[in-house]
Amino acid sequence: MCIDARCCRGLQLLDEAEFVIIPVLNVDGYVYTWTNDRLWRKNRRPPPAGGTCYGIDLNRNYDVRDLLKSPTLRNI
Repeated sequence: MCIDARCCRGLQLLDEAEFVIIPVLNVDGYVYTWTNDRLWRKNRRPPPAGGTCYGIDLNRNYDVRDLLKSPTLRNI
């Protein structure tokens, strides 16, 4: 039920549009991209002792052999 025209338009928009909400899982890396380096794609994990490379690439930090063990991929 609409209270006013603006409310009706809002309800109509909710009925007609599909909204996709994508949570940000890399909050520290996301903030870093806006404050320091826009092309940064890793998280901000400190380097191991003696290392100089910050962060882990969250999209590529897996072992391909583990990926091939997936039942979904075995059936392709």
